[in-house]
Amino acid sequence: MASAVLTAEEVKNRILDGGLADLIELKAERKGNSVYIPELKISITPNVHEVRENFVNIVFVLWSDEWEREMIEVSVGAGKDTESALGMALGMFAYSFMNGLKNVADNRPAGKVTSYFNGNEHKWTIYASNITGAGKGKPDAVSEYWELIGSDIVRRLGNQKINYVKVYTSKNGSNVICECRINDVPAPALSKKLETVTENWNVDGFISEKQFFFIVQDDDTIKKYRYAGKAGKEKLFEAVAEYMKLYSKVTTEEEFMSIVDDTAKITGDRTLAEECHCFIPEMCAERVFADMLHIGDGIMLLRPDDQAAEAFRSQLSDYMPIQEAVFRVFNSDILGDRQKRDEVFSQFVSMSSLKNVIDQAREKDATVDGLAVQQMIYHVDVDFELR
Repeated sequence: MASAVLTAEEVKNRILDGGLADLIELKAERKGNSVYIPELKISITPNVHEVRENFVNIVFVLWSDEWEREMIEVSVGAGKDTESALGMALGMFAYSFMNGLKNVADNRPAGKVTSYFNGNEHKWTIYASNITGAGKGKPDAVSEYWELIGSDIVRRLGNQKINYVKVYTSKNGSNVICECRINDVPAPALSKKLETVTENWNVDGFISEKQFFFIVQDDDTIKKYRYAGKAGKEKLFEAVAEYMKLYSKVTTEEEFMSIVDDTAKITGDRTLAEECHCFIPEMCAERVFADMLHIGDGIMLLRPDDQAAEAFRSQLSDYMPIQEAVFRVFNSDILGDRQKRDEVFSQFVSMSSLKNVIDQAREKDATVDGLAVQQMIYHVDVDFELR
């Protein structure tokens, strides 16, 4: 007799009531809708996005009091029934992502590196997870992902207390899919490097590998961040919401031209106001054009004095918090009803340089799919703070 399909609530409770704790080899206790790990001061909240007879999709949201940041990992599982699918999803999360964090807890580093950002030196300790695999068989040679892309990762480190890097590689016949994400920001150039190795795997059928790196900054090189911790995250959210509310009420060019100043007067942070002005249109456009455009993670900031600063999105401490705040606003009634929110979203998209790239290609009757934007260029004021 086939097992009954578990509900999303039942899956969540299985995870919270010991399903995860039994696998991670760290002391853990249930606290409401989260699993708390005292040794790392981490809370893990499982959000069950989908449950079917033989499939589960779980989004694990981790909050670290120690590192004052959120980390997110999606884990899916498939099996003959919901029970086995859940077991697979938990196993993949425990033996990859959580294995890397256990190495942090046990102080078992894989190495040390030094990076430079905005003229400052930053020192780091690297912790690597196991490489977990799925499918039938395995590559002929042991995968050495840090050796392949480690130096590129170091170039993308900013001033965060911890950076987390996800490496995913897969091959199914001749079809190769690889991805590298740093602080949940896609790094297409690194994904391309992973493809050059993965395409040489001599395997039949589907096979995939996953590995995580946790890169922890030394205390003595950390620069203070004004939006640290849960209170700081909420303060940033409120500032982003203020910008978006002002934007939603713009009716004249004069109002549009003063929106950065007006936001800064309310929030007291001109740099964040400029970041909202620069980044939010492109963040919205990426949601629309992601399947058409290959968008790199590099950015260039141009000041009026022709001074330019180059960086990567993963280096910017504000970037992902702004993105999270933007779509949190769109999922609320802060801007008004659904029709008003859709109007504001469309207005942001229309102001983006990514839409301009698409429009220019269409005007020239060029193929839109597969267009590449290697670096985003933003114009900022002289006093813009790179952080």
